[in-house]
Amino acid sequence: YDLTPRQQAPFDETYLIPALFTLVGITFLTYILQEKGILTIVRSAMIIALLFSIVIPIEHYTLTTAMFAGTVVGMSSSDRIENYNQLLIISLLSYVLFIPSYHILDGIGGKIGILCLLAYYGSIVFPTLVRFFFKKSI
Repeated sequence: YDLTPRQQAPFDETYLIPALFTLVGITFLTYILQEKGILTIVRSAMIIALLFSIVIPIEHYTLTTAMFAGTVVGMSSSDRIENYNQLLIISLLSYVLFIPSYHILDGIGGKIGILCLLAYYGSIVFPTLVRFFFKKSI
């Protein structure tokens, strides 16, 4: 029962674009499944994670980790997410935070959850700051 996380190498550049599409795509898939009432929040994330983990080979561990990050973002409640544009901003911010933190803690869920939380609040603060500064300059 060794709970010490193994240190991954820094983010492999060959996975930059595939990890982006994986994280954003899985985010929307998870969110839509639970928003439309097809599955519950947890079941949508669980089934997607199970299927993706079976299909993707172990050599593409980076994509699997990006997929888990996408399911966590997609588990956001439709009460908090105003529209798909905000969901896109949240998933892109999560991806931006995912890249430099990938090698830390080996994709452990707590880290992914914190990244998603920061991305969510960043998606709220960013438009507010833009409105604030443009309102001041006019």
